[in-house]
Amino acid sequence: MRRTIAILAVAVLLLGAGCTALAPGEDPDASPTEPTETPATETDDESAADEQPWIDDGELDADALEGAHVDAVMDTGSFTVASEIASTHDGEDPPIPWFENQTLDTAWNLESERQLFDNEFRDTPEQLTLYAEGDTMYVREIAGDDTQYSADAIDRTAEEFTEEMRSDARTGTGAIYEWSFTFEGTQQCGELTCYRFSGSDFEGDRDVPETVTDGEATLVVDERGIIRELTQEFEGETDGQAVRVVQTSEYLDVGGTTLPEPAWVEDAREEAGGSD
Repeated sequence: MRRTIAILAVAVLLLGAGCTALAPGEDPDASPTEPTETPATETDDESAADEQPWIDDGELDADALEGAHVDAVMDTGSFTVASEIASTHDGEDPPIPWFENQTLDTAWNLESERQLFDNEFRDTPEQLTLYAEGDTMYVREIAGDDTQYSADAIDRTAEEFTEEMRSDARTGTGAIYEWSFTFEGTQQCGELTCYRFSGSDFEGDRDVPETVTDGEATLVVDERGIIRELTQEFEGETDGQAVRVVQTSEYLDVGGTTLPEPAWVEDAREEAGGSD
């Protein structure tokens, strides 16, 4: 099994994508769904940008947005962070170095102290899922046709849970420091006004090869300061192949992530009980 490799890949994904979508409130045993575009209706209310402290003379103030985003997300008590790497290349074999196509979904509920982590490699296929509730973490590892379960005790206070949740809320803000984001206009996201930004001049620690030089980013933030969607795209050539890498991150079900117990947890309990 590749638990260690999966966790290392998660670190790459989080650092590169900042932080599509798992719907934990409906079917906790289902595979993550494909990312969806933020529902939007164009509006001419660009003057609303003057009211936001994280927009400064048409440019994004990353420090101000990070603080507003983390505070607003934590105030709701629950959220899901959904991320994806989608990569293509024009050769028969992948170039080296390369990203595996994968999704990463993390979900938190502060009141119930429940947490879900799901990392799926789509080309292998392999999947690592962790579900934590109370003082127990349940693990499911899938590699091809082989599925293994386990359960581990965890020692974590309520304060520590809150800090880990806050850290994950902050994860999705990492990439906003790596681009020069310019305000492009507003749009309606349901009942909320959202603000669109375009990013250029990437200045971060790139996880893609240096030869993949063409990049752009788009950012959507709602009026509360919550990052709704961040997409980064890179194109170029590496190892003699034309390549394209798209990293997408979304905050979903903010305030509405309930995290019911996944059906497979019972199998993990039985597996752990049988190994005593």
